[in-house]
Amino acid sequence: MYSCKITLIKFNYFNPGPPIEEVEQGTYADKNAEISLKEYFWTHSLADVFNSLINNGFRIEAFQEYDYSPYKIFDDCKVRGPQEFVFEHNGVSIPHVFSLKAVKL
Repeated sequence: MYSCKITLIKFNYFNPGPPIEEVEQGTYADKNAEISLKEYFWTHSLADVFNSLINNGFRIEAFQEYDYSPYKIFDDCKVRGPQEFVFEHNGVSIPHVFSLKAVKL
């Protein structure tokens, strides 16, 4: 029998408007550190990113998606290589980060 711990996605891909608030315990280097930090962030779809650049006079010259993250984004990420952490469920690869090159016209 196959079993695996699944990390559930708990945030909308599209920005719902108000910032998302989270309280994190510890640090990225030490989850057990006696530090508590409140963070605020917004989600940005690829359309948000591309359109903000295009609408502000930038030309997109390059775009690349990567199927890994340079840091451990979920507790159940697997180490694939140096600075390559992957979240795979049943062998399915998903994008983790991207790089983009834009030039102001």
